[in-house]
Amino acid sequence: MSTLIRHILTAILFTLIMSLMIAGTVLAAFPPDDWALVLHKTLYDIPLLVYLGDSL
Repeated sequence: MSTLIRHILTAILFTLIMSLMIAGTVLAAFPPDDWALVLHKTLYDIPLLVYLGDSL
């Protein structure tokens, strides 16, 4: 495998891991009472899914 492809795959994996960590931190800090409410929960008038989607 060439060095360039290895670096690209490593960066993608690192980004995915960091995104999952950020999403987990947000959900741990602001846990929903009911998981169905994740669609409607807001944080500073911005839907929580925007934060989670932005981190992914």
